[in-house]
Amino acid sequence: MRWENWDSKYNDSNNETFNPSNYMNGGKLSLIKNMNTKSNMYLSIARGYKQGGFNLGLDALDNSLNKNLIYDPEFLTNYEFGINSKFDNQDLNLSAVIFFSKRKDQQVLISRQVDPADPNTFSYLTQNAANGKKLWI
Repeated sequence: MRWENWDSKYNDSNNETFNPSNYMNGGKLSLIKNMNTKSNMYLSIARGYKQGGFNLGLDALDNSLNKNLIYDPEFLTNYEFGINSKFDNQDLNLSAVIFFSKRKDQQVLISRQVDPADPNTFSYLTQNAANGKKLWI
């Protein structure tokens, strides 16, 4: 298990000032069942996170960017089920895994055109997407 309290202070020359604070926790819980001496199956639940942050270097004259200065932490919860087996008298192992991952406030890199008259001027910033899901077999 892991628990973190992230505190930060921000102020700039445009009088933007804020003090975000995030409590984040994560960890992993696993259950392993030995079916016999050569095979087992397992189930695990894990939660991870990536702290939030600031988008620095944005155009100071563009007031629409104020809402993009800060982005929230991202959380990922992963559910996994797997089987491992070793065959008799052979150097052969078999592993099968199925998992489902769910993200909350996924951090994504987006681009923004700085000069509407020049399509080659972009700035990049991080924002939070609503969620993300992935299922793999």
